Amino acid sequence: MMNLAKVIKRQSIPWILDNGVEVNPPVDTIVQYEELPRGKCGDYWRRVYFPGYASDMTISMIAFNRYFGEL
Repeated sequence: MMNLAKVIKRQSIPWILDNGVEVNPPVDTIVQYEELPRGKCGDYWRRVYFPGYASDMTISMIAFNRYFGEL
């Protein structure tokens, strides 16, 4: 199931999407994300989709909470 979030903090370097494209959207950009199954270490991950890009990126829940806010 897809959910919405917004960028609450910019990273100092661009994110690298799974297809190698770099993206660094401004604060308040709305993104879509989905929860991924737990990893082998019990960590939670999310897949984030940026508007206007065909690829996505996978990010840990800790990093997600630092840079994105759920809507």
